[in-house]
Amino acid sequence: KFQVGKEVREHGLVEEFDPQLNCHVLDEEKLLDHLEDRMNSDSGGVIVDYHGVDFFPERWFDFVIVLRCSNTLLYDRLEQRGYDPHKIRENIECEIFGSLLEEAKDSYKEEIIHELQSETVDQMHANIDYMCQMWQRIRYGVRWKPDERLALAIRALNLKSVKTVNISLDPLYSGNLSIRTFWHSILSPKVRLTNPAVKVSAQIRNDRQPPFFIATLGKDVQFLLFPLTSSSSTSFCPRVAV
Repeated sequence: KFQVGKEVREHGLVEEFDPQLNCHVLDEEKLLDHLEDRMNSDSGGVIVDYHGVDFFPERWFDFVIVLRCSNTLLYDRLEQRGYDPHKIRENIECEIFGSLLEEAKDSYKEEIIHELQSETVDQMHANIDYMCQMWQRIRYGVRWKPDERLALAIRALNLKSVKTVNISLDPLYSGNLSIRTFWHSILSPKVRLTNPAVKVSAQIRNDRQPPFFIATLGKDVQFLLFPLTSSSSTSFCPRVAV
């Protein structure tokens, strides 16, 4: 977990001191450079804790969590921390107008943004459980939603460890929409620039069976098999073979 405030203080990632708000002004470029290597690691599992999101690269995050609470409770919390009255007022105004939520919606796809109430200990525990469940879906493929499966499959092809992708389909099979969408996505300039060495091939069958694709990876995982069902245009069911 990266607490941005702590990282900024410990590494001097500031531009100047704001006497009115009684705090340092963040140097966003220095912070991004400071976090770049760790955030781009394939291992993932990183939580970034901060009160703003608009300057972080969209590619860094699978989920964006916006915590909310009542204005009265927020005022009491900030007062107990010894915040300056002007700084408290600015924070309260942001909460009233939902500024951080709108900032998140302007910066990221709405489907990855989650607004959670965080006032009581029970709510905090429930929020932690909820975030852990979301992480499990991404990390292990448990209880994936169809859109998450498609997004994860496409995102996986951005990794440099992917060597080849073989698409197999029967053109006369009725449920080919998802594989066509997927084929178009992996041949897009964005994906090709991320991994220009990946080789994409296709196998045409005549067996009236559902389409699928195989992605050959590195040494640890030989391939990932993603069958596609005809019930949903984005229904992936991952299987791993080692």
